[in-house]
Amino acid sequence: MSDVPTASPVGASNTNPLRRIAIGLGGFLMWPLFFVLFSGAPACMGFEEPTLRTLEACPQVVAALGTPIHRTWMGMSCGNAETSDAFGNASWSFPVEGPNGRGSVDVVAERRGGPWMIYSANVETGAGTYEAVSCSGTGGVVVARTLSATVSTATGPAPAPVGGTCSIVVAPGEGRFPCRLRIECGGAVVYGSGTTGYSACTVDDGGGVFASDSGTTDVDGDPHITLSVTGGTAMLNDTTPGTWVMVLSFPPGG
Repeated sequence: MSDVPTASPVGASNTNPLRRIAIGLGGFLMWPLFFVLFSGAPACMGFEEPTLRTLEACPQVVAALGTPIHRTWMGMSCGNAETSDAFGNASWSFPVEGPNGRGSVDVVAERRGGPWMIYSANVETGAGTYEAVSCSGTGGVVVARTLSATVSTATGPAPAPVGGTCSIVVAPGEGRFPCRLRIECGGAVVYGSGTTGYSACTVDDGGGVFASDSGTTDVDGDPHITLSVTGGTAMLNDTTPGTWVMVLSFPPGG
């Protein structure tokens, strides 16, 4: 809100110190108001309740926070969100708490003419960090590692022959794609070159990663991949430069 000056007699001064203090105090008090209005977006836009129900559906999160889990105003809330009629998207962080503890959740959600769909809900608590959609967490956090693999199957114009050696780097991703993979065979990048390599994944309590990217090079810049660290295999296939399949094998569990 801007200050609207009032008319003063000619020659009168508008530099009254009390007036300056009042104007400054008014501007200072507006910031909490903006913060309160801004932080209410998860509730007023409708994705708060689906997020909380997602948290309560994950036993690991419930063990850390207890139930019921609800929004708390003690903590930072921020992000980007927009809606138009029955459509919307949100990438937001807000504080949560339950009978056993407090934490914060980073949620990515989308609405396409129906209810809000929660794509990811990463929760940080005093007991650990969890991804509530896949229900994986501490003991289920993606830990960076490099796996040494051997090509066990290669058909078509595969980027490496049977018996070739490859390195598979598994690292934390971001947002909707909690894993980032990079595979090199014979010094050439097969998957995850440049800014690509992000994939959907889940992590079990033993730290084993299962990752999948259903796109091919012409769709998202990388071959299709299915990786199971616990199973000790990674299968890649693509249609560029022609249809090919390649299976990598490594010691189960990484």
